[in-house]
Amino acid sequence: MIEIGLCISTAERRPIREATLNVQKFHHYYEDEFLVEYPTGSGNRLTL
Repeated sequence: MIEIGLCISTAERRPIREATLNVQKFHHYYEDEFLVEYPTGSGNRLTL
């Protein structure tokens, strides 16, 4: 049996982590006032 693992380097994880932290800060500032449509064109609005 061959096991294949997904290895993401620190350099590749950094932009994902920064984006996640920025969304958290954005949500903290706007709380539930900021809504995004998901999926696009559906009319469903969700908070971050």
